[in-house]
Amino acid sequence: MHPDPSRPPLSPSTIAVTAGRPSGAGAPLNHPIVMASNFREGGEYTRTHGTETWAALEEAVGALEGGRAVSYASGMAAASAIVYALAPRVVVAPTVSYMGVRALLSEHQAVGHIEVRAVDITDTAAVAAAAHGADVV
Repeated sequence: MHPDPSRPPLSPSTIAVTAGRPSGAGAPLNHPIVMASNFREGGEYTRTHGTETWAALEEAVGALEGGRAVSYASGMAAASAIVYALAPRVVVAPTVSYMGVRALLSEHQAVGHIEVRAVDITDTAAVAAAAHGADVV
């Protein structure tokens, strides 16, 4: 959503309720809910290609944050993107957390890609000590 330079900037409240919505004559107020399987016609997979609703969310969050936003089909997809995109060398992770993320980190540690510092997140001093020199906490 690119603001019109001839108009005053919109408040975040206004952006929150207007960004990502369809525009133009006859357009609906919101994108309709997509009642579809993960697999759609033409070989599209919605977790890869997304939906109009997904794109609207990305546009709205991007407009609110003043940039671009990317959403993911799952928390595991987001965690994987962080590991692959940031390529951290040292990661501090809670000992009690989603098993899939811990497995991903363990796999990367096993092949020497990262160092994982597992911490009890209720122990603030331990988290602070582990965070020293870490790339991702």
